[in-house]
Amino acid sequence: MKIKFISTLLFLISLHISSAHAATTYVYCATPDGSDWDWLLTNNNDYILMEGVWGRNTYSDGTYFNYFSISIEKYTLINSMCPLGYVAQPGDRDSSFWEVFYIIDYNGNFIADGKKSVIGSNTSPSFRL
Repeated sequence: MKIKFISTLLFLISLHISSAHAATTYVYCATPDGSDWDWLLTNNNDYILMEGVWGRNTYSDGTYFNYFSISIEKYTLINSMCPLGYVAQPGDRDSSFWEVFYIIDYNGNFIADGKKSVIGSNTSPSFRL
């Protein structure tokens, strides 16, 4: 009981922090390897916007990828709107990087499937040690 209370409290605190720095992003559906994608649109051909928080996962070598945090409920809803074999991904019309959703779940947070751009000094094919 005490663990569930602490988990719930931490989740509510994360929601409060998230809402303080909330952002919006567009959503697109893509194959997991990124070979095909299209913007997720409403029945009226309007872009789907999602509210959440941008974040960054940095590896020990300094490379990183960006993610957009949303609840499992929001992710399940938008992902179900994608065609079979496609996954929902956050996107911005001003960026060409592939970013992924970071899913906030009571049972543990996780990175959703999808193609992601790993950015940083070691990502160049000509980089040599």
